[in-house]
Amino acid sequence: MIRTRPRSAALALLGVLTLASLTGCGGDGDDKPKDAEATSSASTEASASPSATPSEPEAQSVDFGKPAKGPKIKGTAYRYRVPKTWVEDTAGARELDADIDTAAWERDGRDGFRNNVAVTYIVASGGDLDGLEESVTEQLSEQAKSLETLERVFIDGRAAAHHRGTMKAEPTAYLLDQYSVIDEDGKVTVIGFSYPASLAAKKRDEITHSILASWKWTA
Repeated sequence: MIRTRPRSAALALLGVLTLASLTGCGGDGDDKPKDAEATSSASTEASASPSATPSEPEAQSVDFGKPAKGPKIKGTAYRYRVPKTWVEDTAGARELDADIDTAAWERDGRDGFRNNVAVTYIVASGGDLDGLEESVTEQLSEQAKSLETLERVFIDGRAAAHHRGTMKAEPTAYLLDQYSVIDEDGKVTVIGFSYPASLAAKKRDEITHSILASWKWTA
């Protein structure tokens, strides 16, 4: 069986923002999570963005397709579902990183890595999506072999900065697909997806999109 043990990667949101931690998991072993870091991805197949106002950041409207039908997961100000072959283990993730709000991963990582999602939720003082995106780019660049800042997308009506990169980790590097959202009250939600670098982009996006299609903000 696969044992995975997540290792957190602290992400400092500079300036007026506070601290967020992003966690992923992967590797070989028995039954629980193994060393890897951080967490988030959406396809760039997007339609024209809705009209934006100065207080509403521009972003692309993406058709994420059919929502996941697996376990329901409720966070501080949101809820979502994961694939049927996944399990929630928020408690386990919090033992390694208290900043994690919710987390889930594959029940059985047959390829030696458990695909996973980890969500961090914090309340910051002020700030906007431009500042958040810039800070995330700077911080992740220090941890990534390669990093892309992609088109922003709407997740259940809220604009999200989108980053994707191959992260430095032992025993193997992994792909991080991450979405970062900040609302008008300064509440930051970071949604991170981690996958083995060998996983086909089509399969990776299928998983990510199904989870994002199920996403609902509750506050």
